[in-house]
Amino acid sequence: MAFEIVDGMTGTKHISSDDLAALNTATVGKADCVLHYGDDFKLTMASANSATLGTGVGMVGGKRFWNQAATSLTIQSGTQGQKRNDLIVARYQKTSAGIESIEPVVIKGTPTMGTAADPATTTNDLKLWRVPLDGINAGTPVRLFEPVTPLATLGESVSQLEHDTGWVNVWES
Repeated sequence: MAFEIVDGMTGTKHISSDDLAALNTATVGKADCVLHYGDDFKLTMASANSATLGTGVGMVGGKRFWNQAATSLTIQSGTQGQKRNDLIVARYQKTSAGIESIEPVVIKGTPTMGTAADPATTTNDLKLWRVPLDGINAGTPVRLFEPVTPLATLGESVSQLEHDTGWVNVWES
């Protein structure tokens, strides 16, 4: 079927997550992003091994998700005398049965004596934060996203065109 009503009753269940992902992406303009909501996934370090991810809303592959309450994450201990970058991502998964989920995941980086590099991510990962480790100490988390501006506030940032009341329509004169 080329045309499909999504927000309407057809008499049978017909709305798929792919339908909504396409519409979400068309509305927001990005398939992978953080939407401005709640704490915007604020990350606080309780200790070198414990981080708390705040509330927020995001999309991975057009699939919306939200974190409704602060979530604790574990950062593995660093290595004395070495540096490492860990990433906190929102990871989308789909089972062979078609069951979908998005969960926060800490991806452990590789310890090095030199400059730490970020670990590899997948196309199903929305990067949220980098946690730099220097030895056994966790540094200040680095935000890896910029929240998308809500549509309601967009008008404030776009100047309105002024209508020239002196303009004459040449077709009517």
